[in-house]
Amino acid sequence: MQVITDLKADTITSIVKKDVSVDSELITDDSTSYVKLKDVVDKHDAQVIPKERIGSVLPWVHPTCTIDKKTKFRICML
Repeated sequence: MQVITDLKADTITSIVKKDVSVDSELITDDSTSYVKLKDVVDKHDAQVIPKERIGSVLPWVHPTCTIDKKTKFRICML
């Protein structure tokens, strides 16, 4: 788990590039945060997932987000 300050595509991509093997296959929702992942892993399957199906399609996902009161950063642990 890792604290990140935003969900921008460049931020997410740099974390994946550093922490995920290039020969990995990723399954994500279709968020614009993930648009560059296809450039850093072998396969990226971005899916439009209806809210009621998230738990069955991505059962391991439990994101936690909060706003840091001092810095005003949105902090997410994915």
